[in-house]
Formats: sequence, C-alpha cells, structure tokens
Amino acid sequence: MYCRRCGKEIAADAAFCPHCGAKQEDELQTSSVPPYSGQTQYSAGGYRAVPAELEKPINNLGIAGMIVGLVSLWLSWVLFLGLVASIVAIVISGVALSRRNSYRMNGFAVAGLVLGLVALLPSVLYAFFFVALSMAAAGGSVV
Repeated sequence: MYCRRCGKEIAADAAFCPHCGAKQEDELQTSSVPPYSGQTQYSAGGYRAVPAELEKPINNLGIAGMIVGLVSLWLSWVLFLGLVASIVAIVISGVALSRRNSYRMNGFAVAGLVLGLVALLPSVLYAFFFVALSMAAAGGSVV
C-alpha cells in the first residue's frame, strides 16, 4: 500500500504514514500501485507532490531585465536615454541568465537580453549621427 499524501510505500494496516504522518483511510485507499512520478493519487482531501521545477523561485531579475528591455526599445529614439536603458537591460538580463540554474522562468531574461541588444543598435546610430551633425553644424571636422 502507498501513502495517499506522500506516495511512499507503507504497511497495509498502517493508520498513519510513518514518513509524513498523514491519516490513511482504508475505504479510499484501493491501489497497490505506486503513484505516477512520485505524486499522490488524486482524492478530495489528498495532496499532490510539487514538481522540483516549481519549487524553484521565479527569476525576478529576468522579468526586470525584460521590462527594462521593453523600455529601452521604446526609448531608443531618445538621445542617450535609450542607450543607457539598453545597456542596463543587457546587464540585468545577463546577470539573471548567469543565475538561471537556481531559478525558473528564465525566458524573460533571454527576452530582456534580446530586447536590450535590439534597442542598442538604433540608440548607438542615433547618438553617432547626433554627434556628427552637431560637429558639422559647429564647423568642425566630422572625421
């Protein structure tokens, strides 16, 4: 017989599970097959084991990197502000990706990195053309 709560094998006449302490009810416990993937069988009062992936915390830094990446893409036309925002998005997302083994939902960090890199190109081009045009307007040499 297997425990309804933790899924570990217990004695057939056990009133309580020696592993988790859950009360065993004979009329609801009919299976002698272990639960699938370590999860308990579904019943109205039973519990299911949480998969190991869901026990990891959410990668909040990755979510922040994606949000800053979206903002940097939106601000890429604003002189130097988009450049700074895209660099911040790349740094935050890079740090979040370096910690990906300890967290779940790492796709946000990848999205933030991609958005930061995409926003970096127009920001750099816009800054370059602004500096070149301001130097040409001042009478200086562009090259």
